[in-house]
Amino acid sequence: MVDEQLSGALRDLPGRVLNVPVEERQHLFRNVSSVLRHSGINSTIVRGICKVIGTTITKYKDPTSQLIVRDLLLDLVTTHHDLTIEHMLNVFKAFIFKEFASVPPQKSCKLAVIALGWISIIQKQAQRESNIFKTEKKKLIEYQSLLFQITVISPNQKVTDARTKILYDLWNNTAIFNETMDILFEMEATSNVTILFMEMIQFKSKNYNAVILNPYTEKLSEYFVKSMISCKTKPDKSFITACSPLLESVTDTEFDSYIYPSLQRSILRSPENTLQSIGLIFNMLNFDCSRYAHKVGIVLIQNLYSKGDIARQESLESLKLLSTKCSDWNIVKQLLERIFSVLNGSDGKINVIEYRINLLQGFPNVHTSKELAI
Repeated sequence: MVDEQLSGALRDLPGRVLNVPVEERQHLFRNVSSVLRHSGINSTIVRGICKVIGTTITKYKDPTSQLIVRDLLLDLVTTHHDLTIEHMLNVFKAFIFKEFASVPPQKSCKLAVIALGWISIIQKQAQRESNIFKTEKKKLIEYQSLLFQITVISPNQKVTDARTKILYDLWNNTAIFNETMDILFEMEATSNVTILFMEMIQFKSKNYNAVILNPYTEKLSEYFVKSMISCKTKPDKSFITACSPLLESVTDTEFDSYIYPSLQRSILRSPENTLQSIGLIFNMLNFDCSRYAHKVGIVLIQNLYSKGDIARQESLESLKLLSTKCSDWNIVKQLLERIFSVLNGSDGKINVIEYRINLLQGFPNVHTSKELAI
């Protein structure tokens, strides 16, 4: 009788999960949960159930159905802890490196939020003394950070609210928060790791009025520089803005010591990766940026007449942001003079009308900061 119950619950499960009417989903999943303690459940079966859970991510769109899936995952990780972690990691890996990459960003962001919720369940139920968990927890946090990074790209406030609720609820457990922080510091300085660090800082600041950044400012600045400034590819705009918890808190002395030297090198060596970022970075600093404006402004002005459309547009936007952070009129005046000097042929005659227009567009941006300074 028990064997019949097991085979009945699992028979053609992948097909039934995808084709069962919405109103029958709860019954189907409860039948699976009811046989999880059966002695016949083995690694192959658990792997199959984990794959089935993965297939629901694009099909089960209503909140009730998603809750049914989460309840099954909770039961599965409770009864077959090690096997569930092992096989769900494969599911997450397929999501991140294969399936989410083939769908539009707006859709992948929503799917990533669901997967973040699944990782949260595993972290909450994890048996910390399990050898499998000790071995795989770093991989679990890595996938969590990669999924979080996918959601950061979305401008959808619902996605932001959902991911924040999932992570903040998880991090209310101090032990899990500290465990995650320790593991991240063991990982390489990649954009996903840096961004998750920033969210953790934000969490402590908002929920506990706690300032945890100070002891880690130098280390987090190092992560920021390696992943957002000295990187080989241009970081997404949303990744830079996600680092506001660090950039809004650093002092001018810390910025000079930890960030600015690398930023200055990068704008000269790899402007294509830095032209957009540099304006966003200066815009988030909470101190006057006049002393940086001349050196940085000269480079930005040079790129106002670059042959690349993107370079010209990014230079224009960054020059605008940098100018609004300057209070020293003498610096602003120098930038204005530089723009007109270039227009008058100091770097060679500029005949392309589009380039000249772009330089002229830089004038009102810098001129606005003059008015602010006065």
